[in-house]
Amino acid sequence: MTGDLFTVGLLEPDVLVDALAGAVGVAPVEVDVADAEADPEARSWDAPVLCAYTRLPAGGLGLLLDVYVAEGTGGTLDEAELARRFAARAGTTVLYPAEAFPPSAYWAVTPGGLVTRARLYEPEEHEDPYVVDAVEAPVPDLPEARVTVLPEILREERIELPVTDAFTAAVPDSSAGSEADAARIGLVAWERLVRRLERDWAPSGRYRPDLYEEDLAERDELEVLEPRLPEAYVEPLRTALGQLDALFRTHTVPMAADGEAQWWRSRRPRRVPWPDAETDAETGEQT
Repeated sequence: MTGDLFTVGLLEPDVLVDALAGAVGVAPVEVDVADAEADPEARSWDAPVLCAYTRLPAGGLGLLLDVYVAEGTGGTLDEAELARRFAARAGTTVLYPAEAFPPSAYWAVTPGGLVTRARLYEPEEHEDPYVVDAVEAPVPDLPEARVTVLPEILREERIELPVTDAFTAAVPDSSAGSEADAARIGLVAWERLVRRLERDWAPSGRYRPDLYEEDLAERDELEVLEPRLPEAYVEPLRTALGQLDALFRTHTVPMAADGEAQWWRSRRPRRVPWPDAETDAETGEQT
């Protein structure tokens, strides 16, 4: 198992040895820790746990750790579990990559076991620090990081879209023109919102009001697009919208009497997935 971990604290090599040994479940003598720039001839390459550390520029995170755990060592250990155990023993928050999401998206795990998503900006210049810009829950080791729901994570979330898939299968390819492409894009956004409503905003239970407004705007655009679409697209789009609109009504409640035009704007989710307090549309943070 290999892992790339960032530590908030600037840990000494002996602390790294003890924390890794405890995390993996081996004796400290079975852990080889060295500076990434150290002479490779001085390494104990047959050790079951190897760690090369890089001291990061001041003003941000402390260390980057390249960890290798030999097969059969530490039981069924993955990067997330290694980070959790290591953070608890080292006494510092640890970050590890979130797979299949934007490069800036990481998981942060605190010594107390809190796990939350974090946005990590890598430096443009070699001498610049690695900075955690935002987290989705307060992290004591990162007091300057903004606490907010990260929009890039919500945008990249994988959601099954059977209605959109059926629409795509029923119409010609995108050579039909920009209106047809816009219809597909709008339908994807609308179904993603409807599926989130359907599952009560799982898995996080949260959403952002600015993204919700973007989704409604896509539904607005679908309404005005229909008259401009090629004939082959009209009936499949009406069928798709009929299904999704019905689900939207099921999982929302009226704020006022439904109007004929843009009726979806006169309804709200059964459970609003953002704080009741006023929320900044740009950052998603409470104000």
